[in-house]
Amino acid sequence: MTGAGGGGKRPGTEGARGLSRRARRSAGKLAGRLACRWTPSWALRLRALGLCELDRDALGRIGEAIAARALRRAGWRVVGRRLRTPLAELDLVVSAPGWLVAVEVKTGGRALGPGSWRPGHRLDHRTLARQERAAAWLAARLRGRGGTDSAPAWRVDLIEIEIAEGGKVFLHHWPDLRQPAPR
Repeated sequence: MTGAGGGGKRPGTEGARGLSRRARRSAGKLAGRLACRWTPSWALRLRALGLCELDRDALGRIGEAIAARALRRAGWRVVGRRLRTPLAELDLVVSAPGWLVAVEVKTGGRALGPGSWRPGHRLDHRTLARQERAAAWLAARLRGRGGTDSAPAWRVDLIEIEIAEGGKVFLHHWPDLRQPAPR
C-alpha cells in the first residue's frame, strides 16, 4: 500500500537492516564525505554493519585520512592532500626530517593467508614512475625555499590500508620504493 504521494517501496528493494539500496548508497556517499576529514573509523564501522555502501572514491579518501593521521602521529607534517602536478596526482605529500615524501595510499579489503593479495599490489611500475617524476618535479619547484639553493631530498612511499571484516584497519608503511625490496 502506498501513502499519499505514491512513495511506496517496491518489494525486494530492502537490504540489510531494512534500508533500501538507494538509501544505503546515499548514506555511503554521505559517510564517505564526512569520513574524509573527521570520522573514517565510523564510516568503516557503518560499512561493516551493512548500513552503508562506500564507493571506491570514498574508500580511497578514508584510506588517505587514516594514513595522514598515522603520519601526523609519527611526527611528520602533512603538506598536501591529493596534490595535482602536471605529471600525476599525489595522494599525500608530507615532510619528514630532511625529506619531502610523496605517499601513495592504496586501500582495500584484507585477504587471508600468507602470500595473498594486498592493496599495494595495484601499484604497478608505470604508476610508480609517474609518482617519482611528480615528486621530483615538486622538489624542484621547492628549490630555494627554506634558505637553500638545492632542491629537498625526495622519495616515494607506499602506505597500504587493509580493511578486515568488522572494520578493523591494518596499516603497512613501505618507505622509499626506489630502493630494491629485501629478499
